[in-house]
Amino acid sequence: IILSHKHIDHSADINVYLDVITRGGFKKEGVLIAPKDAFGEQGVIFKYLLDFLKEIKIIKAGFETKVGDVILEFPLKHEHRVETYGFKLLHNGYSISYITDTKFFPELV
Repeated sequence: IILSHKHIDHSADINVYLDVITRGGFKKEGVLIAPKDAFGEQGVIFKYLLDFLKEIKIIKAGFETKVGDVILEFPLKHEHRVETYGFKLLHNGYSISYITDTKFFPELV
């Protein structure tokens, strides 16, 4: 699961998804990729669910990771009120990018 940022219109069901992929905590499963501010006291992810996940990856500008045979790139932090990232998925010579809540800035292009 990739969480671009913690605003409610993007994160409302994150805990439901985490609960489902871990089968209510009975199976250590799933990868969560999210900005650091999505965790902790002011975050949106329930702390108890974190122990059920197979892996947690923290997004920052320039972060790159691989899930299966898909490469994920998080090149830029977006200009938004909370820590926000778009991303690019690369697989078999194809790519698709997701740009989320941000205002225009030259590096975005």
